[in-house]
Amino acid sequence: MFSSDVVVFILIMVSTSALGIWKGKSNHVEKRTSGELLLGSNVSIFSVALSVCSSFLSAVSLLGFPSEVYFRGTMITWFLPMYFLSFPIVAYVFLPPIYELKLTSLYQYLEHRFTFTNRMIAALLFLAQTLLYMSVALYAPALALSSCLPIPLVFSIFLTASLSAIYLFLGGARAGIYTSALQMLLILGSLFAVICASLIKFTPQEIFEKNLEGGRLIFFDFRLDPTIRHSFFSVFFGGATTIFGLFATNQLTIQRYMSLPNLRKAQLVVLLNVPMNSVVLLMYVIIGLIIFAEYFECHPDLTTKDQIFPTFVRDMLYIIPGLEGLFLAAIYGAGLSTLTASYNALTAVTIEDVIKILFAHFSKGKRQMADSCTYKLVQILPFVFAAFAVLMAIVVQYLDTMILQIAFSIFGGAGGASLGIFVVGIFCPWITSTKAAICSQLAAIFGTLMVVCGSFYYRVRAVDLPLNRGCDDSYLPFNFSTPLAGTVTANDSDSLSSKVSQISYQYYGLLGVIICLVVAHVVQAFDVITGSNKIKPVNKSHGKR
Repeated sequence: MFSSDVVVFILIMVSTSALGIWKGKSNHVEKRTSGELLLGSNVSIFSVALSVCSSFLSAVSLLGFPSEVYFRGTMITWFLPMYFLSFPIVAYVFLPPIYELKLTSLYQYLEHRFTFTNRMIAALLFLAQTLLYMSVALYAPALALSSCLPIPLVFSIFLTASLSAIYLFLGGARAGIYTSALQMLLILGSLFAVICASLIKFTPQEIFEKNLEGGRLIFFDFRLDPTIRHSFFSVFFGGATTIFGLFATNQLTIQRYMSLPNLRKAQLVVLLNVPMNSVVLLMYVIIGLIIFAEYFECHPDLTTKDQIFPTFVRDMLYIIPGLEGLFLAAIYGAGLSTLTASYNALTAVTIEDVIKILFAHFSKGKRQMADSCTYKLVQILPFVFAAFAVLMAIVVQYLDTMILQIAFSIFGGAGGASLGIFVVGIFCPWITSTKAAICSQLAAIFGTLMVVCGSFYYRVRAVDLPLNRGCDDSYLPFNFSTPLAGTVTANDSDSLSSKVSQISYQYYGLLGVIICLVVAHVVQAFDVITGSNKIKPVNKSHGKR
């Protein structure tokens, strides 16, 4: 990495961070409440939309999606039509009943609709899910930084985690939103720059022909086999469930929506994520195809598959001064955006669903936690979560799985169970049994957890498309065709538990929702027959503060 790249990287990171913190503090009263620190206020629609998009378009996706196309083809392109279906459903079906309650913690809804137990289960599940995902989101940019600069990986992890916490400490949620928005623009700019620079060497026709010969242009895999990793059905329907879990029933995004003054603006933020996510996904696919064209005749040596994009930038784009620094800034900025949103959401849930409840319990309801105390916790807790993320990120480097799949497994496994209980609460008003609500939630968690853990235990791995390793003069004509495209392998392919564990990770969220719905109706029917106690459905006034 040249000195010009280092200068570009440092200038971009310092300027975006400083501008984000300045915007977070400007035009704002000096004494901010804890609620303003947690949710943010007076933020533009476009900034919130960029921030929501960047919350999950982390360094994981920046490294993972091009790598997915390079090794396994373009079936992920089916996410595009899925976006046009799923985001409007989030905006007009899921968001209204949740937004109108105006809750700091999303999981307070479950207490109003069902029981306190459901709220605590969902809150603890979110804490576990986000802490696990943070480790992956932290590892990716830290790995990129340590690969390009003479910095030890552990120090890079520590530095990355600390910077995100400092953003929130200095400017609160408002600074986090503006910084994330700026870094989202940086991601878009860097991807566009990489594509334009690559087209200097390759024409679109050359890229198309090489990928066609290499078998990467895969769009029509309509196999119903649930173990096919990326079929039309797994990407479209499984992916839609993941979108619902991430953008409709996840504290990270709900917290962004709540920073807006009314429901219409919050819905517009959701809808703006259709073109934003579509543009980014198209760029990922194009870059994956360009990378394959570059290494069509000689696949490079890699320590992990997720290194293919940084390796491509280093090998091909070094001739343009500063471009590698821009790319590194994009990866690093993407990681910081995700971590900032995660710290903020974890802080809100911890305070509202854990600390305040414990405080009320031990004070026997005689006192409420002072706002000044909450204010201090909002500033301190991000550093606590940063310390935990550092420890977990160090563990991630020893997992022999692509980071994109790890992230989607976390979202699907935990997010599906959480989405399931919200689906029951919002769309099944006839489910009034306390037992039905609790049993369905626990069953969904247990069911998805068994499948996710089984995939790691049996070492379920996707079968890659063939790669050309003929890098010397003895190169022989290479056959890119394979009948195993899209399939997976496992250590024990005969046992029933192994076969279940081979289900595509795209279905994890859908599996959680189905389990939750089925168990809720079965237990509800049993309670109706036996005459057990019932509870009333939620009413809008329950959530008003």
